[in-house]
Amino acid sequence: MLDDADALGAIAYQLQHRDLHGWTAAGEAEFTESKREMIEVTATDIQQWMIGERESPLFACGVVNLNALIEAIPAQFKSRVRNVTATVRDVLKRRFYAQPYPHAVQIGFRKSDQGRVWIVGDSAEQVARRLKRPWNEISDRYRAARGDGDDPTEF
Repeated sequence: MLDDADALGAIAYQLQHRDLHGWTAAGEAEFTESKREMIEVTATDIQQWMIGERESPLFACGVVNLNALIEAIPAQFKSRVRNVTATVRDVLKRRFYAQPYPHAVQIGFRKSDQGRVWIVGDSAEQVARRLKRPWNEISDRYRAARGDGDDPTEF
């Protein structure tokens, strides 16, 4: 293509006449099928492991305990990454549309068993709806998904 003058002319024309109204260099790039494929091909071991665990109890009911998730990652994957916590947070945000829940929730039997969790969804809109839930409901769903309470329901 780089040797074809007509193709280069067409590309130059497109770039010169593209409507850039509302575009900002600080914004995120459009998510395309090609970008998705590139991300999957270049995924780290931790990202591939997390994607494989998507249906496991670690992600049950759309609530993830960051510390429990990090503990569950195989040691050989952790040793290849400088900052495991930052990597896991990044994968949660970018791949799972997750956001940290702003309040500590009860993650065990005792009230003192509190921790921070992330809300995971199939879309950013779904996560936003879940983030509005009260902390006690998030706690109940987290514990129920792990067999520590009532049966979880989708929310």
